[in-house]
Amino acid sequence: MILFFLFTAVILLSIVFIRNMGNILITNDKPAKTDLIFVLLGPVPDRVQFAAELCEKFDSCKIVIANEFQAGLDIGLAEKLKIERTAEVFKRAMILLSVPEQSIEVLENIAASTRDEAIILRNYLEKHPEIKSVTIVTSNFHTYRSKIMVEKSLSRLPQPIEIIVPDNPYSTFKPDKWWKDRYSSTMLILEYLKLINYYVSDRFAL
Repeated sequence: MILFFLFTAVILLSIVFIRNMGNILITNDKPAKTDLIFVLLGPVPDRVQFAAELCEKFDSCKIVIANEFQAGLDIGLAEKLKIERTAEVFKRAMILLSVPEQSIEVLENIAASTRDEAIILRNYLEKHPEIKSVTIVTSNFHTYRSKIMVEKSLSRLPQPIEIIVPDNPYSTFKPDKWWKDRYSSTMLILEYLKLINYYVSDRFAL
């Protein structure tokens, strides 16, 4: 009888955990005015819309974006094929959403991962000690991992930095019903694999 109850409890707890796997990936930070908005590279529509909304809501803003690495693509080929870097697509889209061009800075630093972006942000802040607070804009399923990686990276700075990573209302990832559509389930599986990689490897490089 005891084994039956233990088995039932394990099954119920497993069901609860599986149903909440999507919500675990999302932070509960409330949007607030910060000195800097750092937009992580990835899906353009939701991140651009949210960054532009925050810029308008808090009246003024400074947006920074790292450049990105595209595997198998060198600069010469990119120019020949007229392939834009994601950061330039982000910039143009935000300008179309009424973000002032002078408020957007695309860095020369090349990023191939969130870990790279966390390091690039730390290096940027080392050169700008006047910045005391940062909002990280990314897709909702990416918020938890982004926050722990940025916190780890910025902990090396001599000055404390307030880090806000709010949930992105424009993301199409469905945390409550992630198993019901292919995109959400794919993003969830990939994000948990990347979380494992963070705890096994990335955190030691930050």
